[in-house]
Amino acid sequence: MKIRQATCSCTQLNAVTEGEPVRVSICHCRECQRRTGNVFGVQARFPRERVKVAGRFNRHARTGDSGERILFHFCPHCGSTVYYWAETPPRRHRAHGLTFSREQRARNWHTHNWHSQTDTLAGTALS
Repeated sequence: MKIRQATCSCTQLNAVTEGEPVRVSICHCRECQRRTGNVFGVQARFPRERVKVAGRFNRHARTGDSGERILFHFCPHCGSTVYYWAETPPRRHRAHGLTFSREQRARNWHTHNWHSQTDTLAGTALS
């Protein structure tokens, strides 16, 4: 079974996953743009029972463009978001970062906020 690890910048907080993600996606909603400081956010979704977290974290809650309430877990030292999860079922962990998206094509969400520069950055056209 494939093991993946996501860590914060200072490596104090980490999340280790087992197996393949349920879904890998790229979200273009305004909240993901604010959270990442980028034109999109990338997420890989795993069932909670396949994610092990180690280290200290702080939480921040927000409601996404979908109406879903999401809890973000970030390092209190360096501020990096390592993972987040929705409070509504099916409560899959969403491990933040490109670390998990290399083997699988990502699906785009909230594309009405798509920035024209994204076509150049991603090397693809919006489908």
